[in-house]
Amino acid sequence: MTSDDALSVLNSAKRAWNGGMGIWPQLSLKRRIEAIELFFDELVKTKREDIIQVLMWDIGKNRNDAEAEFDRTVSFAQQVIQAIRSPANADLHGGWTVTGATNAFVRRAAIGIILCLGPFNYPINETYATLIPALLMGSGREKMPPLMKTGHIDGLAFIGRASAADALIKEPPNPHRLKIFLQLEGKNMAIFLSDIFHEKNEETLNRALDETVAGTLSFNGQRCTALKIIFVPKHHTQQFLAKFIAKVEALRVGLPWQTFKNDRTYSQITPLPTEQRIAYMKELIEDATYKGTSIVNENGGKIIGGERSTLMIPAILFPVDKTMDLYHQEQFGPLVPIVPYF
Repeated sequence: MTSDDALSVLNSAKRAWNGGMGIWPQLSLKRRIEAIELFFDELVKTKREDIIQVLMWDIGKNRNDAEAEFDRTVSFAQQVIQAIRSPANADLHGGWTVTGATNAFVRRAAIGIILCLGPFNYPINETYATLIPALLMGSGREKMPPLMKTGHIDGLAFIGRASAADALIKEPPNPHRLKIFLQLEGKNMAIFLSDIFHEKNEETLNRALDETVAGTLSFNGQRCTALKIIFVPKHHTQQFLAKFIAKVEALRVGLPWQTFKNDRTYSQITPLPTEQRIAYMKELIEDATYKGTSIVNENGGKIIGGERSTLMIPAILFPVDKTMDLYHQEQFGPLVPIVPYF
């Protein structure tokens, strides 16, 4: 979409909003719900497969995960509508409230045109998770960053890196008037305690390892909720690594639509969306190995498929410490740093 296209969309939103007196905010909540339901009915009937294909080809999400993202998005919209219709949320329709000696009729109102920017890893789910509630409450919505400079954006719903959020927030001519909802990066940790390595806890350890593999490497680790760093007691690191490496090396590596003959499951590790992501993974690996860590699984960090391929075998790095960028920075990719602790 060009800047001219984005401005055209903004003008449509401005007409629909019209200072709160436009067609969309003046519709009853019931009519807005009906419009959103009609939209999703049509989306499911005519665009589900197209969107699933785009998710596989554009960001490397395997078919199961692509289907799950679409279906979860539809389910989210249905749940939001159900919650709005619930008697427990009757105040959304307006009502009388008493504060001290003051009686007031309070009605929730839309706040304006909202710019909704979802991340590359969940472009459908995360974007719709912000724009559907905004639309149902009567706000307009947009999805293009150049619009921030126009001064016509009343609210920003952004999911991504803090540096990008900082840059966007500074763009409006009156940034102090901008209402902001942000979900930013994190470095989620998993901590293994010593007692889980006792022989009597073997079943618990295996279950924890399975959850850790899923937590670190589902969709190549490209999830806000992914585990980004693992802490293991120093005296149990070899026991941990032997089991963890075996489970990671059992993951299927391939293209998003590729299945495997023995059980027809789809690839679990798939290509990253851009060459820039591969370059960033290599930077983190080079920094960590220069400062003393090693890749401890066979072929970890290897690129499959040629010079410009973005299909990387997961790399388990041990030991990782505070001097390394990988300890602090969110990798958002198939790198698993293991930190020994006392």
